[in-house]
Amino acid sequence: MHFNAPVFHKEWKARFDEETKETIEKSHFVIKCDIQAIFPIDMGRSYTATGSASTNDPFFMRGGKSPHPLNVDEEDVRKKAETNARARALIGLGIANFTPDELSQAGLDTSKSTSHEYKTGAPKSEPTEKQFELLDKLIGQKLSGHPSDAELQKWFRTQGLTKNQLAGIIDWMIQYQDGAMDYEGNFQKDYEKAKAGAFKKEKGDK
Repeated sequence: MHFNAPVFHKEWKARFDEETKETIEKSHFVIKCDIQAIFPIDMGRSYTATGSASTNDPFFMRGGKSPHPLNVDEEDVRKKAETNARARALIGLGIANFTPDELSQAGLDTSKSTSHEYKTGAPKSEPTEKQFELLDKLIGQKLSGHPSDAELQKWFRTQGLTKNQLAGIIDWMIQYQDGAMDYEGNFQKDYEKAKAGAFKKEKGDK
């Protein structure tokens, strides 16, 4: 089986908050992955499928609640979307969901199949100083003169963010530059929640 290079698309979504009765813009994002699977031994038969994953997915929930999108590693969302796309492509080709009996009838020794147990995640890369400098610049542009701008810049550096997480935060802040939303109002709400501990990692959370 051969898979062509995946193509990703990212889209921010809004949701209606039942508690506040308000529509929360860019409350989460969805990543879609298009991928083509090719079955060389069957005259190159192929199938293109789309898989998706959202930061609002129960897969990323902590304590039964959907996390703030900036608290989800975007690379994890991309991997889940690609995994879903690959699975859909195999199903589309009709070569998935076989039972052990069917595999045995095809001449495969299922007793030799292996399994993997993942106990620890792969090491994650640290943010670069250039990323923090860009983040500081974005905060300064929108919160210039606000009492919390310097504090907010310092706060991000103490959160133990990964390189991908910080890249997602920067991407999110850049998208707010369009002026179509009350950037400061929305961001300050999240900042106050963060100060109150709303986004703190739970004990034992990797």
